[in-house]
Amino acid sequence: MELTKKQFVVILDEQLKKRFAEQDKRWGEQDKRWAEQEKRFVEHRKESERYAGAILEEFQSRFAAFTEQFKDLPETVAAIRDKLDRTDEKVDMIYSIVMTELPTKVDREEFVGLKRRVSVLERRS
Repeated sequence: MELTKKQFVVILDEQLKKRFAEQDKRWGEQDKRWAEQEKRFVEHRKESERYAGAILEEFQSRFAAFTEQFKDLPETVAAIRDKLDRTDEKVDMIYSIVMTELPTKVDREEFVGLKRRVSVLERRS
């Protein structure tokens, strides 16, 4: 049996429509899967944002507590420097006394006495 051109076109058209319908069905199924994937992605992103926000808040709170410990540090360092300066002045004073008032040679008893005087002066400062 020979097909006429018109019959051939009709058969070809039917076949193409059938194949396009099958392909449309596949694309529709794929669109559904993509929509589900996108929905899961959006949910996961929201959950990740909440988690990151919680971590950020925790970090900020811990960092604030950490920095709170050191807020008085400059004043403490300044106080230590002042005390060190006063101690340096006292040491310089003791040194000048030792250099001017001591004879050139000191016996053991005088040395022990001077050592006690220096330790007493150091404790007072």
